Amino acid sequence: RMNVDYCLTRSPIYVHCAVRQGVPTLVEAHNSTFHDSRWLNHLYRANILRICRRVELVGFVAISQNLADFWVKEGVPKEKTLVLHDGVDIDEFRDVPDVKTLRRRLGLPADRKIVVYTGSFILIEKKDRAPGERLGRRPRTMWTWGTPQIRGAA
Repeated sequence: RMNVDYCLTRSPIYVHCAVRQGVPTLVEAHNSTFHDSRWLNHLYRANILRICRRVELVGFVAISQNLADFWVKEGVPKEKTLVLHDGVDIDEFRDVPDVKTLRRRLGLPADRKIVVYTGSFILIEKKDRAPGERLGRRPRTMWTWGTPQIRGAA
């Protein structure tokens, strides 16, 4: 058994594993599909809809009302849906230290531009390259990213 209070995931595989372990789980949807492959999407969708009937799945989070309505029509119980729009509460960032202080605290270089990406950056073909490589390595730029597939700094 996983020693966690809740699991929040966008992965149809992780949601399946967490629910099977008895972990109260929320699945988050950013669109109407779970995979680009029609075959895998069909399997993932069917599994998610089956899991939605289980008590361990405590919530289905959609990033818009239209998306929540779509999933309810597909079979997600309305009482388990929650709409949480993407966004940032800018009030949390009104009173922050200056950039030099933050860079020093985080151990980031003071003399380089820093580009940060987080999310699902997936290399599909060998010709695909990481963002820093694609845009060209610039000596005064620090590239960093973190995803389930790739972690690193260029």
